[in-house]
Amino acid sequence: MSTHEFNDQLVRSQRGLFHYALSLTHDAERARDLVQDSFLKALSNRDKFKHGTDLKAWLTTITRNQFINGYRRQRLSRTLEGDIDRPGVANASGPDHDPIAGMDARKATEYLERMRPMFREPFKLFQDGFRYQEIAEKVGVPLGTVKSRIHQARQELMAVMGGSSVAV
Repeated sequence: MSTHEFNDQLVRSQRGLFHYALSLTHDAERARDLVQDSFLKALSNRDKFKHGTDLKAWLTTITRNQFINGYRRQRLSRTLEGDIDRPGVANASGPDHDPIAGMDARKATEYLERMRPMFREPFKLFQDGFRYQEIAEKVGVPLGTVKSRIHQARQELMAVMGGSSVAV
């Protein structure tokens, strides 16, 4: 598929993608932003699109992942800013347990800043919604090392913050 054909199909899918984004965000402005972010991601990863693949499904997957990553970033931001209902109480209910959710934001931030950079940087990138492979490329270490460092950072943070080691 040529670049021109790819771009044409991308533009034609905008309306349907907007409706999908709207179903995720329930807000027209946020849905437009999500579609723009998805298009940017699709354009920057055009080389990963395989000819014969359903472009609509590929874009839908990108949009869903962008939404999830945005939600994670927003949740982390609220937690670190102290905008939580019960500061100092960790919420360990369910499989989506976030090791820093519900902790004293100031204490968590202080510890993160004291954490060794080899652990802090991958952990922060992961909390910002980056994938393991993206983190490995940014930090310049193998994928397994990134996963190990993020796990160790979680365990350290949980221990320091008084929480139990919960598999995340």
